[in-house]
Amino acid sequence: MPDYNEIFYADFKEMQPPGVHIPSAQYRISIKMADYAGEATEIFAYAEDNGCCQIGLADGSGSLFLPMLSQICDIDLRFTSHEQAEQLYVTGDRFIRVDVLSDQLGGFNYTKTEFSGWILPRNLTYDYKKPPFRLKATAVCGLASLKDRPLLNPDGTRLKGHVSYAQIIRTCLYWTGLSTTLTTSVNLYELSDVATGQLVDGKANPAKDPLYQSLLRGERYISDKGEVTNCYDVLQEILLEKECSLEQLEGGWFLSRIPERGGKWDVSNLTGDSIHYRKYTSSSLSAAPGSHGSLSLIQTTSLSGSLRVKRGTPKEGLQAIKNGVRIEQKFGGYTSKIPNADFSQVTNGIPTGWGTNMGSGDRSVIGDGTVDNPYRIKMMGYGDELWNGGTPYVGVHIDYPEGAQERTKHLKRTFKCRARLSGLRAAKIVAKVYRKEDDHALTQLVSYLRIDNDWKFEKNLKSTESKGNLFYNYTTIGGVQQSKPGWFPISLDLGTLDRVWALEIFFCPGEALDKSTGGPFTGPPPPYVEYADPKLEVEYDGFTLDGIQQTIVNPGQTVKDPTLTLTLGDVPAGNRPDDRYNTEYVRGIGSTPISSSIWYRPDADILDPTPAQKDIGKTQLSWITEEYARQLMNPARSFEGELSGRLDYGPLTVLRIFDTGSHNLILTRWQWDLRTCKHTISARELLPATVSVPTPLKEWQSPDGAFPLNEREDGEIEQPTEPEEKDPSQALLDILQKFGATERPTLVAYVPGFVFDPRPAGVRPTLTVLGNQGQVLKNISGLFRKEFLPPNPFGS
Repeated sequence: MPDYNEIFYADFKEMQPPGVHIPSAQYRISIKMADYAGEATEIFAYAEDNGCCQIGLADGSGSLFLPMLSQICDIDLRFTSHEQAEQLYVTGDRFIRVDVLSDQLGGFNYTKTEFSGWILPRNLTYDYKKPPFRLKATAVCGLASLKDRPLLNPDGTRLKGHVSYAQIIRTCLYWTGLSTTLTTSVNLYELSDVATGQLVDGKANPAKDPLYQSLLRGERYISDKGEVTNCYDVLQEILLEKECSLEQLEGGWFLSRIPERGGKWDVSNLTGDSIHYRKYTSSSLSAAPGSHGSLSLIQTTSLSGSLRVKRGTPKEGLQAIKNGVRIEQKFGGYTSKIPNADFSQVTNGIPTGWGTNMGSGDRSVIGDGTVDNPYRIKMMGYGDELWNGGTPYVGVHIDYPEGAQERTKHLKRTFKCRARLSGLRAAKIVAKVYRKEDDHALTQLVSYLRIDNDWKFEKNLKSTESKGNLFYNYTTIGGVQQSKPGWFPISLDLGTLDRVWALEIFFCPGEALDKSTGGPFTGPPPPYVEYADPKLEVEYDGFTLDGIQQTIVNPGQTVKDPTLTLTLGDVPAGNRPDDRYNTEYVRGIGSTPISSSIWYRPDADILDPTPAQKDIGKTQLSWITEEYARQLMNPARSFEGELSGRLDYGPLTVLRIFDTGSHNLILTRWQWDLRTCKHTISARELLPATVSVPTPLKEWQSPDGAFPLNEREDGEIEQPTEPEEKDPSQALLDILQKFGATERPTLVAYVPGFVFDPRPAGVRPTLTVLGNQGQVLKNISGLFRKEFLPPNPFGS
């Protein structure tokens, strides 16, 4: 990123209202330009109006659970020439930076940063008159601009493997162009962090940050087309799941869990008003926090004092309540099982773990892993649609171990990737599965090829029938075939299969263009195909789970629409959490990440046989649902008005209005006029955990609707029993009986000494008929069994 150096600055002094007995602060508006190398010029803040510099929250919705607290800064300045004023005209959002600095003691030692942000690109206007020229500008803190920044490492590569929440958050903040210093206050711990051997003085280790302990797969942020999710959406997903908000504070960033702001969660002081924080300052975005400590966000205000309520302006009241809340959590799509699918690891010129029959000069892995230059397989030459022993390939073999559901479940598979052609009209992909079937010897696997949307028994195919799958991307101009430029998506439907022991995918050289004079195009330049981002999507055929939902309602009420939908979190272990992209992981006690499960307070005793309320663990969804119900379904105090003085922690400050009791108020709207020391705010009460909520209704979500979810006493979720499919005739009979039909007795032929066997076909004895060569011709399931009569004890 470029260096930003000061081009203009304007100093002004705070005007304290009467009765606020603190030193008047000195402020500086510092305007910096990218790669500017000249001297800084002093300009002046506009003095006729008091609002020469105002900082506030950009979102005015007033929501307690707002995750992204973007800040905006309006400045009003005087310039002595047209040339000076027009230097604030920008065409991009990273050209001119604004820092608002302060000396709280009134001198010129500007050690505190009140705001950092970027001048927005917009029309530049000022009055046509003699100098000085009055010019207004607006700067934003950078969070809103993240909607246009994809989640990439600073070197432009995509995230991969298990990445901590903290690293993902700091990577997003890197793309604000401002500081990556991050302070976090999240003190809800996963089971593995409060287990025996992990505690300090009987409580969770205060140096550990749950956001550093929590992990996600970087690959979940890459779409089928290779596009990367923007940083704004990434941050919002994480903040909503963790009940957190993120805001700028003193030149860095502060992330806090909203229910903790009023205290009682500090691992070092669980009865006080403080919170426990960890601070990340390392230039390495993946580094652990460097320090931790405690602080209180609570500041008391009244009608008198250093922070006072302005008389005549405040309004108090109670917030309207909701009849109920419903929080949903979506499990997301199924993860790909292809090893080294990003091609970042290479051995002998091919992706590590893959194989090839091509010479080193005909295939290679190229690229640097950035969006514009992704890792990819490049294959020279051309071919046709046939697949045989001599077909060149680079491929991967995937074995499914004993107990894998691929061996027992009917799974629908789709293979996806991207391809780019040069001198070719089609890419070529071959898919093969190995299965075990009843009519083959159990000691050998049977291979099938995917051809024309069907699986063909490979052994029975003629040489002209053994084919790959072609994906065309060419055009014809003036009778000449040409490859279309750029990447195009490939989706190969692999159908629905069970009893799959292994899967193979082969990339092959593509099909050649036809020359207008006849025959295949061979160059120059030589034809080639590139493949990138392979992904295997898997879905269960039939019974499947989409997610979980929890609902809390007042008696006699219903909730029509979800209050909140989450896309990250705990996926119950019985549902194979490794299969889903939305699964959250934790570092665990060992070296291998494990899926997260139950979460606890920092002082929980998870071994107590008669646990108190503080010792009870819950899923994250339960914590969130109960907190939303507590805050939205109960009367909470509200406050609107003006304050004079300074807020210790800006919009993060938790207010206690002395005259109305010791209630913790969270700011939901805020605007600060720096010159007049005036804060215009809206705030609402943060209800404590002692406010109880009704028991939630917990349900699974499936394509066929919601059905009850059961939890064990330890909080773990029981996996639902897969419903048995009804026999079609029984299903028809059930329907007919609803309309009054009556089932008649079924008559079967009687053979003396034998009775009808009512057991299912798979349980009844089976007769296998073999051919002359020992091959299985058919299996016959018996309908009768020999009648067995117990001995008569009376001899008759």
